[in-house]
Amino acid sequence: MPLLRSFFATLFLGLCLAAHPVAAAEPPAAKAVQDSLAALADRKLAEAEQSEIKAQLEQTLSFLAARDESQQKLDALKVQLRDAPRLTSEAQRELARLKAGQQVAVATRYARASVEQLEQQLSERSGKLSGWQQELAEASSLLITAQTRPERAQAEISANQTRAMQINNLLKVGKEAGKSLTAERRGELNAELPRSCSRNASAAWTRRASTCRR
Repeated sequence: MPLLRSFFATLFLGLCLAAHPVAAAEPPAAKAVQDSLAALADRKLAEAEQSEIKAQLEQTLSFLAARDESQQKLDALKVQLRDAPRLTSEAQRELARLKAGQQVAVATRYARASVEQLEQQLSERSGKLSGWQQELAEASSLLITAQTRPERAQAEISANQTRAMQINNLLKVGKEAGKSLTAERRGELNAELPRSCSRNASAAWTRRASTCRR
């Protein structure tokens, strides 16, 4: 069942990327959008039109930044999933080693240690204990997140899939609310589309990573 869920999540992503390929185009480069934004005042547009185009260009830059951030998160999730089996095996070996270790009475172990040595070891052990407590808190937080993540990821996949279909339809028709799409609005939609697909991919990999932790 977990394998099927991962398959369908990936399938949704494929549909997102493949839907209406003729309508969608490559999103504009951030540099080109920034240049258009800088030159906007030179176009001598009416105030309302200039404000609308300015908002569209700024939103396009926001989508492009969000797309890059989603891709970075996706790459991090892939690394996390790739390394999970190795880290789990290492932790299990360390646990087995600790369990198999011979227990030595504290009085015997430190019988010949000086006060300075004992104080130094106490400081080192306190530092390790603090680090372990921090790791335990982080692990507990990850466990709680993992328990609810698959459901949230599925909802995000569904929402992003719906939005991607809406964008593709707008680009195919070339109109929105009865008005033809401007170049700026088309660029904004083309920038939003890969962002939705990247978030779908992140959500799909998130579900897979959460399932592997169980």
